[in-house]
Amino acid sequence: MSNELHSGRQYIDPRLLALIDQSEKEESLDMRNLRSDDVVSLQTVNTLYVMKVLDPEKGTVMVSSNGSHISDVPRAGSVMGTTLTGTGTMVKLRTIILNLRLCLFVGGIGELRLSATQSVSVNGIRIMPIDRSKKPN
Repeated sequence: MSNELHSGRQYIDPRLLALIDQSEKEESLDMRNLRSDDVVSLQTVNTLYVMKVLDPEKGTVMVSSNGSHISDVPRAGSVMGTTLTGTGTMVKLRTIILNLRLCLFVGGIGELRLSATQSVSVNGIRIMPIDRSKKPN
């Protein structure tokens, strides 16, 4: 059932509905569409994060980065999802959405809300943003 036809929409604040509807239009990656051992590279405004997928259904990963919070030594973590509000109070679970902030839980550090996602590659192939200048074969 499409989000716009969901029977519970009448009970949701219109401002919240606008956020949900807008997030559905953005480029995204659902972690559950990946396989174990896939490698996701996520560039935010400030940092490159590299995540080796352990369990796509649970969103568990080994994550490293070139930033200040997580080093280049991989740590156990979990992709919680993307925050639609920027505060982490409303999260689209196990989903990475372009131009929005990803929430990670990293062992020994806790919850991190990353800066806005700028690009995503899987196994070295950029999947977001889509290069619209290239024509499909």
